[in-house]
Amino acid sequence: MYSKTIMQPLICLSLVLVIGLTTSTTGSSLGESLEDTIDNSFDPSTTPTFVNNLKRTSLSNLKHYVHYAFAIYCSDKLVTWTCKSCQALGSNVRYITQVVHSPTGGKAYFAIDDTRQEIVLSFRGAWNLPNVLLAIDFTMTELVPNSDIQVETGFFKIVMSLYHNVAEELKKLTDEYPGYKVIITGHSIGGAQAALTLFLFNFEGIFPYISFELYTYGAPRIGNREFADYFNSLDIPVARGVNNADLVPHIGTTDVGYVHHQNEVWIVGEFVRNCSTTTYEDEHCSYSQAKLSASDHLHYFEADYITCLLEDTVNTALQAVVDLKPYVPLESLEKLGLNKINLLPLDNVIRPVENLIRSFNII
Repeated sequence: MYSKTIMQPLICLSLVLVIGLTTSTTGSSLGESLEDTIDNSFDPSTTPTFVNNLKRTSLSNLKHYVHYAFAIYCSDKLVTWTCKSCQALGSNVRYITQVVHSPTGGKAYFAIDDTRQEIVLSFRGAWNLPNVLLAIDFTMTELVPNSDIQVETGFFKIVMSLYHNVAEELKKLTDEYPGYKVIITGHSIGGAQAALTLFLFNFEGIFPYISFELYTYGAPRIGNREFADYFNSLDIPVARGVNNADLVPHIGTTDVGYVHHQNEVWIVGEFVRNCSTTTYEDEHCSYSQAKLSASDHLHYFEADYITCLLEDTVNTALQAVVDLKPYVPLESLEKLGLNKINLLPLDNVIRPVENLIRSFNII
């Protein structure tokens, strides 16, 4: 039993990487065709950006927050804050709580750094079958009703499955720690969830008193040009790290309408480049890579995807086991004053995912 369990997260990540390599190099999509709605003449490396208000951040910050992004792959050692990445952050940081939704495989956790006066919210990347099924959806969903802003459907489903509880916990923490800035981070599709969550917080205007920053590592493309335009208009420090020829940032191909938001930071060994913001994707950064690498996705700076499995093999791998609990509708946000959310009903999001997972006979 344990041997199969231990292999699940690695198999799930491998599926994402293999499918991602196929789609990113062939330009094909497993989702419905968007040929009738996409302008195929759009080249993100030559098209000038509509706007870019995003602030640059420091390399030291990008190296610092990577440990939060990778610590989430641990299990017991995350909660006790004894994992390798946890310890790299110092004794002044402490784990607070986590939010999990089994049907989508979504997971996020909160930590506090009193020295830096920060609340950190980190989202987990691909780790189990629900993650994989959602990560390879590739169709787009209208994020905002009656708008042209669209995002990858699977990422949106995972975000919405966690959104209420994440917003509720963040409200509690900001009340308890007034004046602390909020760092949102994530690796792989966790980076996509981090960016989408930040988008929703800003679009809905539910936390106007919070100073946010975003740090992602190896995140895939999330949405279309209109999404990128809106995101790039935010007055927020953002760093979108890409390690060398990491293939995952090439998932969600440009020929079907996907494009990255900024600000890309390209990491090639000791060489680190703050990429141009005059076009959507800098042709001299990761967009220039023709031969993509799966191994480049597994490590960023001093953090590594496999470390948690090596430190606490069984408990960490058990996170890949899906526990589909009966669906319970989310409570109203009115009591928290967070009742502005008016997006895709969660019931339309979660039930199809549950049915799909059940069809695989894995529970």
